[in-house]
Amino acid sequence: MGDDSMTEFDRKIKKLSEDIKTPAEYDKRVEETLANLPEREPQRRKPRRYVRGIAVAAAMLFLILVVVFSTSKTEANVISTFKHSILHFFNIEEKESKDLGVEKHQTWVESKPDLFIEMKETVVDSQGIYLLVQVTAPANIELEDKITFDYYAFSEGENYNADNLISGATSCDLLEVMEGKPNVGTYVVNISPDEEIAEGSSVTACFKDLTRDPYGSEPELLVEGMWSITFTVNYTTEEEITIEGNSDMTFPFLGTTATVGKIKVTPLGMSIRSDVSNVPYDDLGISDTSLQVRIRMVDGTEQLVMSHNMEDVCITSNGSVSYDDKDGTVWQTNKFEFQDMVDVKKVIGIYIEDTYIPVE
Repeated sequence: MGDDSMTEFDRKIKKLSEDIKTPAEYDKRVEETLANLPEREPQRRKPRRYVRGIAVAAAMLFLILVVVFSTSKTEANVISTFKHSILHFFNIEEKESKDLGVEKHQTWVESKPDLFIEMKETVVDSQGIYLLVQVTAPANIELEDKITFDYYAFSEGENYNADNLISGATSCDLLEVMEGKPNVGTYVVNISPDEEIAEGSSVTACFKDLTRDPYGSEPELLVEGMWSITFTVNYTTEEEITIEGNSDMTFPFLGTTATVGKIKVTPLGMSIRSDVSNVPYDDLGISDTSLQVRIRMVDGTEQLVMSHNMEDVCITSNGSVSYDDKDGTVWQTNKFEFQDMVDVKKVIGIYIEDTYIPVE
């Protein structure tokens, strides 16, 4: 911009300032306001801040001490506010669980506000993971059986990551509601992963949108949000049966035969991995690939794990079927979650269809 243009600009600004009329009393009011302002004392401001900082620090320290003290007293008793634990989910007492080789692991993790999720116990074996979590909803919500999460999942690592999901999440059931506090309840969350999770690894459970009847025709969203809990996988079951399959362990399957690759039984459930390569792969997805399974106990009794007849009473509460193809062999994995814990030390044999497989 040249000098001429700058001169023209200055003239416009000067003309504009002349057109603005300032009230006569304006200067007088400004002078009165400045006269009434207190004198600055810069030398005292820093000490005042220092004293105030000490006061705030002391208050925060007191609050921390109160929280730590109250937590140390109440955390130990929080489990006792509920009548049940994850072991009661399997209808078994604490003392009896030790005879079955099952121990529970207690922990304490808290999530963000609006809805609190605190993990109390974990039971982990090679068949699955069971979490006992306490959910504290807003005071106006009364928890009941139909209220659960619209979505729940597990992923590997210390943070929820949809790219590292662990398949096999099967249930999230309300176990009980705290007496006198209907907005506080315990849920049992279960996952039966396709592959065994390494001991000591981190897993994050994610819960999204607390909802009434989430799978019904008219779900009602109660608390919107996503919460996560991270825990370390510590195997807490000591007793299990593992049977490596061979060519003699063949059973009838979809008009042909299948061969057992591996059987694993724990107090919480069992899995059967079978070579089903004799069946065309496309037929597996449209056929009934369920198995009739029984376990034989040392006293001669048998317990029905799974049946082709839907009216039969089985000891299984949940089950899943998955497939994988490795080196040209198609494998089918059937997993079963026991409704009540099973004493694997008393299992002497397993029937798959009509084939009996003894436990060595």
